[in-house]
Amino acid sequence: MFLWLNLDLRPPRKIVKATATKIKKAMTSKRQRDSDDSDDVDYAPNVSEMAAASSVGDVGDESSEEDTEGVDNDVTDLMGLDLPSRQWTAESYANARAVDQFSLPRDTNILFFKTEVQKDVYFGHLIKKNVFKHQTIDLGYMRQHQVMTDLVDRFQQMGLADFLQHRCDWNETVIRQFYATLEINMVEETFRWTTGKRTYGATFAQFAEANQLDYNVINSEHSMNVVLENPLDENDYPMFYEPANLGIARSFGGTQGLRHHPAVINKIVRVTFMPKSGNKDKIRGHYWNVISHIMNGNRINVIALIMDQLADLRLNMEMNLYFAPYIMSIIKVKTSFRGICESKHTPFRPFKNDNAFLLRPLTPFPGDDMDAEAQGQDDSDDDAHMGAAAAQHAMPPPHPPAQQQWAPPAGYFDPYFASMQESMSSQIAGLASQMQNQMNLNFQNMQQQMFQPMMTQMQGFHESLHSDIAALDSRFEDLPSSEQFEQFEQRQEQLEQRFDAFSTAFTGFSDHFYSVFPAPVPPPEFYPHQPFYPPPPPPPAV
Repeated sequence: MFLWLNLDLRPPRKIVKATATKIKKAMTSKRQRDSDDSDDVDYAPNVSEMAAASSVGDVGDESSEEDTEGVDNDVTDLMGLDLPSRQWTAESYANARAVDQFSLPRDTNILFFKTEVQKDVYFGHLIKKNVFKHQTIDLGYMRQHQVMTDLVDRFQQMGLADFLQHRCDWNETVIRQFYATLEINMVEETFRWTTGKRTYGATFAQFAEANQLDYNVINSEHSMNVVLENPLDENDYPMFYEPANLGIARSFGGTQGLRHHPAVINKIVRVTFMPKSGNKDKIRGHYWNVISHIMNGNRINVIALIMDQLADLRLNMEMNLYFAPYIMSIIKVKTSFRGICESKHTPFRPFKNDNAFLLRPLTPFPGDDMDAEAQGQDDSDDDAHMGAAAAQHAMPPPHPPAQQQWAPPAGYFDPYFASMQESMSSQIAGLASQMQNQMNLNFQNMQQQMFQPMMTQMQGFHESLHSDIAALDSRFEDLPSSEQFEQFEQRQEQLEQRFDAFSTAFTGFSDHFYSVFPAPVPPPEFYPHQPFYPPPPPPPAV
């Protein structure tokens, strides 16, 4: 079988995971609705409006570890419970769930759970999570369209046809309890869970059988374990897209411009064994590996993919709850479940409403177009030999054929140039973004170190100036006006006139008084210094 490309695979080995350290990036909790499927309806689960009854039989490989013999495993009581629980963080949730709860002694009186951790996981987290709406694939619909009918044969060849069209409705309370109590052993390929008040166990092979898969076939050495592979290199993406000469818009790394079979494969795996609730226009990581394997007819270990994702979901608070129909299938086998399954496993019909896709000329599987060309070349060679035998003796030997030079067909290099252009554009965009971020950082530093201190100083100066002006204004208000000043001058003149009159009157009175009564001689002590009198001359000599 001709392979389209060679993947860079790691050496095959058993899946051994340290589940205590597995915390992956969450997938968005937005509900998925595929416009291609007319049976797909909007889904918004409400815990308080779930189905009212569900029960399980007393059948299973493993006997219950609890003393609950004779008790009906009914989940109706669990649906009606609303218990307080701890507030989880991503780290505390992962650490608590990394411990095998079934190996611990019972520490809760709620018989639906073995430990308080399981109870808190259910009531504190899982009861609020969305259950992803998986769909079963309508292979009969695909048979009716030329652009998909070959894929049905390919799925049958890979042993996936029965699995893809297997249908199983589910009960959301049972699914949430399954996730709250799930313990997986990736080495021994077993897992355990609780349904109702009983604990059950199953192997990976039994899980595969319950979902119409032959575990011996998909787990053989010829099957591809995508979990152990490196993601497909981005330089290999262009070969999955239509050639540029068809004029179809392409977006490498996205769904726009994909060839028929890769586009259908991507839609199918997103609603089955590799569910995705996020951006439907992007294809990332191991989705490309799965597309490549199916295009080349390589068997895929679907159970390894599902169990690997279940191991992640046990520890991750941000992801939705996936694989409900496949989980419900093993629960029905192990427990003879007879309860109500309110969530329906609806059929999916890829590109049901996209006539442009369905009527576009088919892009063949890798190698099919080359085989057709080789067959045509063989037929023409046979005709040429028969004609040459008839005219061998009638014609001279032909001249040796001219050496033809290889010329690339139209659009041969377009995918590589487009990939190169996209890579350069992304690098330029990254450089521009880096420069913009650096400029923003410089401007931010300038604002913090220069502009803001200057503005602070200017604001202080402004406030000080305003306070000074206010003080001056208050003083100006206290100053007398011109009218008050004139009044002060008039008052001063009046006082001076009255003082002059008083002084004149007092002088006349003192003169008259002292003319009548002479003024007494001041006492000696009135004068600070006695007058100087010269000494008398000495007496004359006798």
